[in-house]
Amino acid sequence: MCMIMSTCVSKRLIMAQIALAVVLLKVFSPSLLAAPANVCGSVEFSTQAQVDAFDQGCTIIDGHLTIVGDDIQNLSRLGNIQQVDSLQVILTTKLSNLSGLSALTTATQCVVIEQNANLVSLTGLEKLATIGGEPNLGANCQVFGLGLHVMWNNHLRDLDGLKVLSSLVGNLSVVNNDDLDDVRGLAALSDVTLDILEVRDNATLTHLDGLEGLIGARTLNISYNDLLLHVDGLRNLQRIYDPATTFNVLENPRLGRCEGLAPFFYWPGSESIRDISIFEDNDVGCDTIDQLWASVVMTAPVIRSLTAANGRMAMEFTPATVNTALFPVRGHNLICSGSEPAATQLTFPLRTIANGQTITESHYFSTDIREGRLGQASSSRSVWSPYFKVWHQSPSELSATMVTPWGEEILLLDQFDIESGDDNFMIFPDDVYLALQGTDDEERVFPGLWFLREVDQELQGTYEVTFTDSIITNSYGRLSNWGVASANEVAPNEFPLQGSSAVLDTVLNELEYACLLEPVTRPLSGYEHRLVFEFTSELDLPQSAPQIVSVTPQADGEASILVEFSQPWAWHAELQDYLVTCEAEGEEPAYGYALADNGNANQVMAADGSVTQAILVEGVSEEVEYSCSVTGYNRRGGGPASNVASVTTEAVIRGLPIWLLYEATRTP
Repeated sequence: MCMIMSTCVSKRLIMAQIALAVVLLKVFSPSLLAAPANVCGSVEFSTQAQVDAFDQGCTIIDGHLTIVGDDIQNLSRLGNIQQVDSLQVILTTKLSNLSGLSALTTATQCVVIEQNANLVSLTGLEKLATIGGEPNLGANCQVFGLGLHVMWNNHLRDLDGLKVLSSLVGNLSVVNNDDLDDVRGLAALSDVTLDILEVRDNATLTHLDGLEGLIGARTLNISYNDLLLHVDGLRNLQRIYDPATTFNVLENPRLGRCEGLAPFFYWPGSESIRDISIFEDNDVGCDTIDQLWASVVMTAPVIRSLTAANGRMAMEFTPATVNTALFPVRGHNLICSGSEPAATQLTFPLRTIANGQTITESHYFSTDIREGRLGQASSSRSVWSPYFKVWHQSPSELSATMVTPWGEEILLLDQFDIESGDDNFMIFPDDVYLALQGTDDEERVFPGLWFLREVDQELQGTYEVTFTDSIITNSYGRLSNWGVASANEVAPNEFPLQGSSAVLDTVLNELEYACLLEPVTRPLSGYEHRLVFEFTSELDLPQSAPQIVSVTPQADGEASILVEFSQPWAWHAELQDYLVTCEAEGEEPAYGYALADNGNANQVMAADGSVTQAILVEGVSEEVEYSCSVTGYNRRGGGPASNVASVTTEAVIRGLPIWLLYEATRTP
């Protein structure tokens, strides 16, 4: 009984709030009140009575589920189990399928289905989607390892019960299943890389269709399968390098087609893999690794025509072909990069380096330190390299650094020892090691040689180089010269192609491009059958004519004509300037001139890509009809003239003479 009224009220209020909260939880979030999963430890069943006594509240087995022995015939009591570390079904005689495991979705370590005399199918595992991934193996999985192992099941016909299995980590073993017709039940596997793939001693297995989701393996054993005809299902499998592994494809007497193994065995040939492979006693066509390599024939693409001018490269080619449908040519990748000859600017200090000395030289380089050309080819960039020539009796005593105009310190020479002798000249970058010590946005374009700077960064400026003779000995040397080499280049760009033609319309003129055209036949590599070629886009006369938009007479102090025109965007023509010519009968021609806006990074373009600008033509007569046209020029000469537009100039209104103004303002 409450002695204090306020206390009773408070308790009732609290109880009412709790009751309301429970009601709200039930209504709005019933899942929050659901009973947690019941986790139990490892379970081993060897009798039907043990199975029938299993606690159905257990949904997760934090350990191993083992079903063993000839007494078990019904697994329905296990229908709530969703996850196990491992599942082992071994040495049963009365199970024809695995019905009863219908809730199982995950085995974190392994699944072993072994020596089940009357097992016909894996029905019951239709929800099992994941096997493997847990690195700490229990004793039950240590024998076979992570993964899926289906072995010595004499009457097992298929693996269709595994139709949703998509994730598999570890090994896949399909061994000694005499009645197994196919492995199509594993078709849901996706992007799976295995440690070991073993398909062995399956008497009736004729193919491996269903294993297309396997993309890698460290060890491979395809052996003693009496009726195996082909291995097309392994066409996506590639070797994961492991020097300790070997590969067996042997004693498959009817296996005459093994093109599906071409990606795995490094087609079109690799002596290193030959040494660790046993490839024998199969049918003709697959009896040796050389027969495998010879079974897949690819032809390289062939250029039929190629033109390159005014910033545009166009080519027609005959596509690559492969003689098997397993590896269709899905297209080609065109990869092109361009560069111009490097320019080197040097200074010759002729300084002595000896006996623990440090010398520092600085120099402003500008003439040949150039930025990449701008324009639509946004991948244009500048590359540069430090350069020095030094002689020293003991090169191992030297170290050298360079500081760039942007404040970056680069280690050029770090105790690099070369054989001493009569000629101890070191010419960087030919004879010394270059260690990159720079910012993340810097990359090595050619190993040990070129640095990359994007086009918006200045290369010119003051560079400083420091040489240190680190050991006090009687040896000495001399710095002959040092400097910076630079060039413009276009970074490699990859263009996926379909069909048999390619057009690149943003190449830079008079720049040497190196390209390769590579067939896309993944996972089979098309690299060995790539086509390598070069081209240079020559600058021609401008091909497109300007278009006059308007001609407007002007009469501000003197007669003139404002000609406004548009130019189809064509930076690759490298237009430099425009000339406007206005002619009239009986009059001297009048001209207007202006530098081209085309190619200016700050210009504003119309939706169709054209550029509009205006030029004022002076020196025309008043009240005369003129016909005007515009011509664009590059360094090769003039292009086609524009359309002709006519305009009549206006009379210029000038002020009254001073004497007349004076007379007009006089008082009569």
